[in-house]
Amino acid sequence: MVSLNLHLLKHNLHLKILLILYFLFLVYDLVHQKEQFFDSCTSFGIIRGGHVDVTVLGALQVDKEGNLANWMVPGKMVPGMGGAMDLVVGAKHVIVAMEHTSNGAVKILKECKLPLTAVGVVDLIITEKAVFEVTDKGLVLKEITPYSSLEDIKATTAADFIVADNLKK
Repeated sequence: MVSLNLHLLKHNLHLKILLILYFLFLVYDLVHQKEQFFDSCTSFGIIRGGHVDVTVLGALQVDKEGNLANWMVPGKMVPGMGGAMDLVVGAKHVIVAMEHTSNGAVKILKECKLPLTAVGVVDLIITEKAVFEVTDKGLVLKEITPYSSLEDIKATTAADFIVADNLKK
């Protein structure tokens, strides 16, 4: 009976050591890899608490003031707003990555026509043709992809923009 209890104790001790090692490796991974998983409650707490430095999201329309429309097309089924409003208001920098046009329709406008997600939040617009920075003076064309030209960008952008002195091609 005594030897059996000692065996169980040893067995439990090994189990405890294995569990401690497992959790130490898990913590090491979290700290060094910076990968974390958490529920949506925690996620929204992080977002709404202003702890997100940069967010990258798509858009239906963006305008010269940095206004963003990305959640609703009138007349279409809308399941809900999602977290985009929280993301763009809670993040320190907002980058929009989108197609320059959609079925021939211009998406970078003087003023958004769709319902706004947020006002004046966009810092940078990246499309397959160009990169624009949103400034107090308006949109600044910073970069043109090798597959496009200044003339093409002017033709497919409704908003006025300034061409940067150090434009990258």
